[in-house]
Amino acid sequence: MTVPTILFDIDGTLVRFEGLGRRAMARAMEEVWGLRGALEGISFAGLTDSWVAERVGPGRDRAAMWSRYVDHLRADAAARTDVAPLEGVVPLLDALRERGARLGLLTGNVRAGAQVKLRAVGILDRFDLAISGFAEDGIERTEIAAKARERCGSDPLVVVGDTVADVRGARHIGARSLAVFQGRIHFYEGHGMAMASITSRVAAALGARAMVLTAAVGALDPTIDYPRQFIGHVAVRLHDGRLLEERQDHPRGGPDFPMTRDEVEAKFRGNASLVVPAEQADRVTRMVGDIAEQPDLNALMNSLTA
Repeated sequence: MTVPTILFDIDGTLVRFEGLGRRAMARAMEEVWGLRGALEGISFAGLTDSWVAERVGPGRDRAAMWSRYVDHLRADAAARTDVAPLEGVVPLLDALRERGARLGLLTGNVRAGAQVKLRAVGILDRFDLAISGFAEDGIERTEIAAKARERCGSDPLVVVGDTVADVRGARHIGARSLAVFQGRIHFYEGHGMAMASITSRVAAALGARAMVLTAAVGALDPTIDYPRQFIGHVAVRLHDGRLLEERQDHPRGGPDFPMTRDEVEAKFRGNASLVVPAEQADRVTRMVGDIAEQPDLNALMNSLTA
């Protein structure tokens, strides 16, 4: 059996830096190009760094801006204590390498930015950059994918990513794609069943033949008293007929399986970093930790203002 070369997207697939790159790029564009608030209204999902730069500053000197961006990104990543690969990424990468798979990147990040992000979470050494594609290779994801295909030769390819752009890039070069869905749409939160099942329908429209369902898909199981009861249950039937099965009756963070204080703080920092700098989130964490000693809540409320 031929082991394919597997090319991974970075943001939302391997890691999640919760706006770190966006803030670093905005600062670089302001300092080098003099453009304040240049990224307002631009969603980075599925876009490439080169596309964003062309949209915001067509014809401007990119080399100096990218250099400043990488400097900010490196400093900001080093200051964060809560960055890590997404759950399951490290054992997956190691298992694939043990089976002889070549691992590369197909990302919209500039090369140096990609290296900073993956080095910060300790997984850069898992990837062969010589067979990878980066934002310097083109503005559109399809252009980057084509360059990566050239570097990989005739090897069978699989592209792993979390946006339609990743799937489109894979199709452009004749590679198989594995789409990673992110986010949440819950039936019990008031969404209709058509919306709650949208990921399944999108996957089918993209040509997916199988899905791995996790987290709150228990809402679709009538035997579970959802949402009062959260159950995790996964069953995988292998080609040789074996059934691998795992069940978790109590969710992490619930009263029957509580999170530690460090875990709660790490989750807060991850959410808060979407709208406030890391140092502000740290300040809020400290104040909440000794809230009994605070004379009033004014300082805490001020710190919660983005």
